[in-house]
Amino acid sequence: IRWGVSYHQSGSPDAQRQWERIRRELQEFHDHKVTVVVEVGAGHHEQPLGRGRPHLDEQGFMKEGEKEDLTWRPEHDADYEAFCYQLVTEFGWPKGPVTAIKLWNEPWEGLSISGWGADMVRYRELFKRMGDAVFRARQATGVDVLIGGCDSSANTIDKLFGDNWDAW
Repeated sequence: IRWGVSYHQSGSPDAQRQWERIRRELQEFHDHKVTVVVEVGAGHHEQPLGRGRPHLDEQGFMKEGEKEDLTWRPEHDADYEAFCYQLVTEFGWPKGPVTAIKLWNEPWEGLSISGWGADMVRYRELFKRMGDAVFRARQATGVDVLIGGCDSSANTIDKLFGDNWDAW
Protein backbone atom coordinates (compact mmCIF):
# COMPACT_ATOMS: atom_id res chain seq x y z
CA ILE A 1 0.00 0.00 0.00
CA ARG A 2 1.01 3.63 -0.34
CA TRP A 3 1.44 4.98 3.19
CA GLY A 4 1.72 8.73 3.64
CA VAL A 5 3.87 10.27 6.33
CA SER A 6 4.61 13.90 7.04
CA TYR A 7 8.12 15.16 7.61
CA HIS A 8 8.39 16.71 11.06
CA GLN A 9 11.51 18.56 12.16
CA SER A 10 13.44 16.68 14.81
CA GLY A 11 13.02 18.36 18.16
CA SER A 12 9.65 19.85 17.20
CA PRO A 13 6.71 19.27 19.55
CA ASP A 14 5.07 16.86 17.10
CA ALA A 15 8.20 14.86 16.26
CA GLN A 16 8.02 12.47 19.22
CA ARG A 17 4.30 11.81 18.72
CA GLN A 18 4.99 11.32 15.01
CA TRP A 19 7.64 8.63 15.65
CA GLU A 20 5.41 6.84 18.13
CA ARG A 21 2.65 6.71 15.51
CA ILE A 22 5.10 5.64 12.79
CA ARG A 23 6.49 2.83 14.93
CA ARG A 24 3.03 1.61 15.94
CA GLU A 25 1.56 1.65 12.43
CA LEU A 26 4.57 0.19 10.65
CA GLN A 27 4.90 -2.56 13.24
CA GLU A 28 1.24 -3.43 12.73
CA PHE A 29 1.75 -3.57 8.96
CA HIS A 30 4.80 -5.77 9.41
CA ASP A 31 3.03 -8.08 11.87
CA HIS A 32 0.27 -8.61 9.29
CA LYS A 33 2.70 -9.08 6.39
CA VAL A 34 1.62 -5.90 4.61
CA THR A 35 4.38 -4.04 2.77
CA VAL A 36 4.29 -0.31 2.19
CA VAL A 37 5.60 2.34 -0.13
CA VAL A 38 6.25 5.36 2.08
CA GLU A 39 5.23 8.70 0.60
CA VAL A 40 6.93 11.57 2.44
CA GLY A 41 5.12 14.87 2.21
CA ALA A 42 4.39 18.08 4.03
CA GLY A 43 4.41 18.15 7.77
CA HIS A 44 4.14 20.66 10.52
CA HIS A 45 7.34 22.62 10.49
CA GLU A 46 8.56 26.14 10.66
CA GLN A 47 7.16 28.27 7.86
CA PRO A 48 8.24 31.84 7.10
CA LEU A 49 4.79 33.28 7.83
CA GLY A 50 3.79 30.74 10.47
CA ARG A 51 1.65 29.06 7.81
CA GLY A 52 1.94 27.64 4.33
CA ARG A 53 3.14 30.15 1.77
CA PRO A 54 0.19 31.44 -0.28
CA HIS A 55 0.42 32.17 -3.97
CA LEU A 56 0.31 35.72 -5.29
CA ASP A 57 -2.22 37.34 -7.56
CA GLU A 58 -1.38 39.43 -10.63
CA GLN A 59 -0.71 42.50 -8.44
CA GLY A 60 1.65 40.59 -6.13
CA PHE A 61 -0.80 40.26 -3.22
CA MET A 62 -1.24 37.03 -1.28
CA LYS A 63 -4.27 35.00 -2.30
CA GLU A 64 -6.33 33.97 0.70
CA GLY A 65 -8.21 30.70 0.77
CA GLU A 66 -6.12 29.32 -2.09
CA LYS A 67 -3.79 26.37 -2.07
CA GLU A 68 -0.52 26.91 -0.21
CA ASP A 69 3.08 25.80 -0.60
CA LEU A 70 3.88 23.55 2.35
CA THR A 71 7.39 22.62 1.24
CA TRP A 72 9.90 23.14 4.04
CA ARG A 73 12.72 25.63 3.74
CA PRO A 74 16.19 24.54 2.55
CA GLU A 75 17.78 24.96 5.97
CA HIS A 76 15.75 21.92 7.09
CA ASP A 77 16.98 19.67 4.28
CA ALA A 78 19.70 17.92 6.32
CA ASP A 79 17.11 17.15 9.01
CA TYR A 80 14.71 15.86 6.33
CA GLU A 81 17.46 13.60 4.99
CA ALA A 82 18.10 12.30 8.52
CA PHE A 83 14.34 11.66 8.87
CA CYS A 84 14.35 9.59 5.66
CA TYR A 85 17.46 7.71 6.78
CA GLN A 86 15.96 6.85 10.17
CA LEU A 87 12.70 5.75 8.56
CA VAL A 88 14.46 3.44 6.11
CA THR A 89 17.03 2.01 8.54
CA GLU A 90 14.43 1.24 11.23
CA PHE A 91 11.62 -0.02 9.01
CA GLY A 92 13.21 -1.05 5.70
CA TRP A 93 12.60 -4.49 4.26
CA PRO A 94 13.14 -7.21 5.43
CA LYS A 95 13.21 -6.13 9.07
CA GLY A 96 10.23 -3.84 8.51
CA PRO A 97 7.42 -3.37 5.99
CA VAL A 98 8.96 -0.51 3.96
CA THR A 99 9.85 -1.71 0.46
CA ALA A 100 10.06 1.72 -1.20
CA ILE A 101 10.05 5.43 -0.43
CA LYS A 102 8.95 8.34 -2.57
CA LEU A 103 8.57 12.11 -2.31
CA TRP A 104 5.26 13.95 -2.28
CA ASN A 105 1.91 13.27 -3.88
CA GLU A 106 1.39 15.07 -7.18
CA PRO A 107 4.07 17.76 -6.87
CA TRP A 108 2.64 20.09 -9.48
CA GLU A 109 4.31 23.43 -9.84
CA GLY A 110 2.03 26.29 -9.01
CA LEU A 111 -1.29 25.34 -7.46
CA SER A 112 -0.87 21.74 -6.36
CA ILE A 113 -3.71 20.14 -4.44
CA SER A 114 -1.11 18.37 -2.29
CA GLY A 115 0.55 21.45 -0.82
CA TRP A 116 3.51 21.41 -3.18
CA GLY A 117 4.13 24.87 -4.56
CA ALA A 118 7.85 24.83 -5.19
CA ASP A 119 9.56 24.25 -8.53
CA MET A 120 11.30 21.31 -10.21
CA VAL A 121 14.70 22.43 -8.94
CA ARG A 122 13.48 22.22 -5.34
CA TYR A 123 11.88 18.83 -5.99
CA ARG A 124 15.16 17.48 -7.32
CA GLU A 125 17.04 18.81 -4.27
CA LEU A 126 14.69 16.99 -1.90
CA PHE A 127 14.54 13.88 -4.08
CA LYS A 128 18.35 13.67 -4.05
CA ARG A 129 18.40 14.00 -0.26
CA MET A 130 15.89 11.18 0.03
CA GLY A 131 17.86 9.04 -2.41
CA ASP A 132 21.15 9.66 -0.61
CA ALA A 133 19.53 8.59 2.66
CA VAL A 134 18.31 5.35 1.06
CA PHE A 135 21.71 4.56 -0.48
CA ARG A 136 23.44 5.12 2.87
CA ALA A 137 20.85 3.01 4.70
CA ARG A 138 21.24 0.15 2.23
CA GLN A 139 24.98 0.14 2.72
CA ALA A 140 24.92 0.59 6.50
CA THR A 141 22.10 -1.78 7.41
CA GLY A 142 21.44 -3.99 4.40
CA VAL A 143 17.82 -2.92 4.01
CA ASP A 144 16.29 -3.56 0.60
CA VAL A 145 14.32 -0.38 -0.14
CA LEU A 146 13.57 1.05 -3.57
CA ILE A 147 13.38 4.73 -4.48
CA GLY A 148 10.08 5.57 -6.15
CA GLY A 149 9.32 8.25 -8.69
CA CYS A 150 6.31 10.55 -8.68
CA ASP A 151 2.71 9.33 -8.56
CA SER A 152 2.26 9.71 -12.30
CA SER A 153 4.54 9.25 -15.27
CA ALA A 154 3.80 12.86 -16.29
CA ASN A 155 5.06 14.17 -12.94
CA THR A 156 8.10 11.89 -13.06
CA ILE A 157 8.99 13.12 -16.55
CA ASP A 158 8.41 16.75 -15.52
CA LYS A 159 10.20 16.68 -12.17
CA LEU A 160 13.08 14.29 -12.86
CA PHE A 161 13.60 14.33 -16.61
CA GLY A 162 12.18 17.72 -17.62
CA ASP A 163 15.50 19.31 -18.54
CA ASN A 164 16.83 16.30 -20.47
CA TRP A 165 19.47 15.68 -17.81
CA ASP A 166 19.83 11.94 -17.40
CA ALA A 167 21.33 11.81 -13.89
CA TRP A 168 18.09 10.45 -12.46
